Amino acid sequence: MRPAGQRQRNTDGFRRRVPLRSVEWDRRLPRIVLVVGACLAATGCEPTVVIGARVCPTADTADDAAPPVDAAVPLTWSNGFENGFCDFAPPLRYCIATGASTYSLVTSPVHSGRYAAAFTAISDADGGSQVRCVEQGVFPSVAYYGAWYYVPQTAKVGILWNLFHFLGGVPGQVHGLWDVSLVNQSDGGVHVALYDFLNGATPDAGAVPAIPIGQWFHLEVYFKRAKDTMGELSVWQDGVLAVHLTGLATDDTDWGQWYIGNLATDLVPPASTVYVDDITMGPSP
Repeated sequence: MRPAGQRQRNTDGFRRRVPLRSVEWDRRLPRIVLVVGACLAATGCEPTVVIGARVCPTADTADDAAPPVDAAVPLTWSNGFENGFCDFAPPLRYCIATGASTYSLVTSPVHSGRYAAAFTAISDADGGSQVRCVEQGVFPSVAYYGAWYYVPQTAKVGILWNLFHFLGGVPGQVHGLWDVSLVNQSDGGVHVALYDFLNGATPDAGAVPAIPIGQWFHLEVYFKRAKDTMGELSVWQDGVLAVHLTGLATDDTDWGQWYIGNLATDLVPPASTVYVDDITMGPSP
């Protein structure tokens, strides 16, 4: 677990202009082509990605105007990357890749459907890199957040290996709320860990075993947002309760972000790939 007194780095990249890397594909071609454009996440942009004859739709007409960046996030939403990364369009969603990190579509391993997403980060002790897709806006007061992950190999975690990242604040000025990350334990396995930014705490998540390496596993977070002590947060791994917290403040803001993907700092080996599929958010598990 996190050593006492060690602060978790908030390397979300949101406070500065970051590249938005969108990926789409032509089903007739075996290759994936990347088109990269600059986008300020706080204000949104309208990327156009063309692969052969396929174009990600953009909000370019009055009837199809993009919602504002501070719009309400739909209570029920899911994504299995069957439409590539087109569903992560600003301003309510976007994907980022910093440093030498990359993301792409894969046909194997896949949890369901034809495609999953591969997030590859190259880490070092000076800050590492992140590669993630983001949902942002005014989130529901109560919701379940889930995704299927596949980790092909273990690693020694020097500082941070993060899978879920919840932020709060206002567009352009955010701070950490909750992290679901991976840590090494004495049994030699890689285990899920929860970090509470508001209270600077690492609640015990030892009720679940090490994550399965080379197999799909499911992470789910129940998040009841509250600025007072009426908040609640729970984490499940493959349906087994890892953490259950009640009677505390869970979110001191109204606007937020949810990051899904891979952030790695000081891993051995330095390159890590995690695969993600079947992201869900809704009023029930």
